[in-house]
Amino acid sequence: MELIRRNILQPVELLKRSIGEDDEQPKEYIRGYFAVYNTDYPMWDGYIERIAPGAFNNTDISDVVALFNHDDDMLLGRLTNGKGTLSIGFDERGGYFEVEKNETTASKDVYENIRLGNIQGCSFAFTVSSEEIQRNEDGSTIITITGVKKLYDVGPVVNPAYKDTEVEAAKRSIAQKLQPEVKPVNHELNFLKLKYNLK
Repeated sequence: MELIRRNILQPVELLKRSIGEDDEQPKEYIRGYFAVYNTDYPMWDGYIERIAPGAFNNTDISDVVALFNHDDDMLLGRLTNGKGTLSIGFDERGGYFEVEKNETTASKDVYENIRLGNIQGCSFAFTVSSEEIQRNEDGSTIITITGVKKLYDVGPVVNPAYKDTEVEAAKRSIAQKLQPEVKPVNHELNFLKLKYNLK
């Protein structure tokens, strides 16, 4: 199953939250939407991708990491079996993450760059369990993701625009999906139909 990465131009927020009344120092969090339902994500001319409400209903989120720019060396947090420094949530708008700021260099640097407005998007890596493909008369294609099988990573990105290599990889993948299914020819069956004049 193909691992897909998608970027979204959505603001990344910084939050402060006190856990209890006697908390002198509130905890700090990085929060952002990695997916917004029913939003058109133009990949290239004539190709749009959407994520349907409910696409995450059966998604495996048993082990998800928060990364900066999808870089394993820029680990911000982790959610494993419902526990950890990362939380994943879903509401009527879409899917979002919250990751607690920690004392690592990566966490502090990303937090400061968000504060300065240098980081302006979010992204996520996932696999698809179901999708609907709509080919329009004008030649455009809309793919609606109706099921996300597994969520692998989420997090802020510097540039939410797609790189040329990502677009080319997506084009190849879509081209394979859009090719008509070629059914194997049953030569023996065809011979019998001809011999006995069957339809």
